[in-house]
Amino acid sequence: HRSFISFVRHRLSNREEHGFIKLELIHFSNINSTYGYNVGDKLLKDVSRRIHNVISYNDRICRLGSEFLIFMPNISTVIDVQRIAGDLGANMEKHFNIEGYSLTVRFVIGSANTIADGRDFSELMHKIGDDLFEQKRSMRFSSRIEDREKSIAH
Repeated sequence: HRSFISFVRHRLSNREEHGFIKLELIHFSNINSTYGYNVGDKLLKDVSRRIHNVISYNDRICRLGSEFLIFMPNISTVIDVQRIAGDLGANMEKHFNIEGYSLTVRFVIGSANTIADGRDFSELMHKIGDDLFEQKRSMRFSSRIEDREKSIAH
């Protein structure tokens, strides 16, 4: 992934505007421990295929464990990044059918862009990290409410 980051840092030095999206799979290790590493590997490949089906041919992807960082060069507006993030989210919500298992994957998506968030790579990644943290926190809160509602109903 060093070559990816080096490439991105170089592109950030030009005057073009760029976008970033990070998709993180939540509790991916549970897939490996429940269904085996073979299913986990195939799931990662399917996630990658779905990402490729949404992004432009000029966009680049780097996988870091259960995270996928997408670099979108030459964006026109902030809406370009938001639209792709929304499309990715919709695509990831569909079931994954792997070796006879129908898997639902929990995920979070964060984004940043040079138009609104600056050109410093570390600051852009920090902004994405904040997005991911807020979504995870929201998921935990939502999960607690659902658990409480279930216990009240019974």
